[in-house]
Amino acid sequence: MKMNWNQIIEEYYQAKLPYISPRWARQLRYYLDFWKERLPHIKNGKEVVDELLKLPISNYTRNRYLTVLRGLKNWMEKMGTPFPFLLPSPFPNDRRKRSIPPVEALSRVIDNSDPELKTLLILMKNTLARVGELLELKWEDVDFENKVLFLHTRKTAGRGYKNIVIPLNKEAYEILKNLPRKSEYVFPGKRGSKKMSYRWYALKKACEKAGIRPIGFHTFRHWAATSLAKRGIPLTTIQALCGHSSLRTTERYLHAFMEDMRDAVRKLEELGQRR
Repeated sequence: MKMNWNQIIEEYYQAKLPYISPRWARQLRYYLDFWKERLPHIKNGKEVVDELLKLPISNYTRNRYLTVLRGLKNWMEKMGTPFPFLLPSPFPNDRRKRSIPPVEALSRVIDNSDPELKTLLILMKNTLARVGELLELKWEDVDFENKVLFLHTRKTAGRGYKNIVIPLNKEAYEILKNLPRKSEYVFPGKRGSKKMSYRWYALKKACEKAGIRPIGFHTFRHWAATSLAKRGIPLTTIQALCGHSSLRTTERYLHAFMEDMRDAVRKLEELGQRR
């Protein structure tokens, strides 16, 4: 029996919507539209691979397409509809880990940002918040009396929102205190939008002006977590600030710190050989 992929994919999308952020909903829509066009003509896993190899993208990105397809497969089987063929294994990961720029470089990016982006980046650097959490931040979530933020995140494996309480240091407190209130959102949007969107182009432009390679918003959060680890802050404290459910997730932020420690013990080895 011929499968109605259009209907199946739409039902899957609607089932996922209550549990994902608006940004991921847009991305999921993009990936599912890709498969909606191709699944009626695909008969096996090899043809899945062939379709993805036609795209001028990295293996890392190809695996994102596969992850969405695997989520669709699991949902179909859970609903009692068998998937018509076996999916291929993930592509070899070709994504290299990038080193974190020094704080001087991040400061230059901030200095070369427009006022709205500058405020956002300073808060990310001082709170370890995800950019999506800050864009969702409302004034009612800022407790100036106790100097804390109440962040809401969906990074809870599909189990809805999770609240995180982040203390405000002096820099973060002052910048929020002096920020004009134009909307219920701390970062209001333009041209009728309630809240600010992800300003990737503005960040890229600030990096160009600062004279460094383009970085993502996540770099500021990664720098903050790694810097705290280097200063001896317990991993469990960093975990709480990041809002991680698992300590293992927090450990991924610390590979740069591990490289510093490796350099240190190598120096000890060199000193021992000179005796």
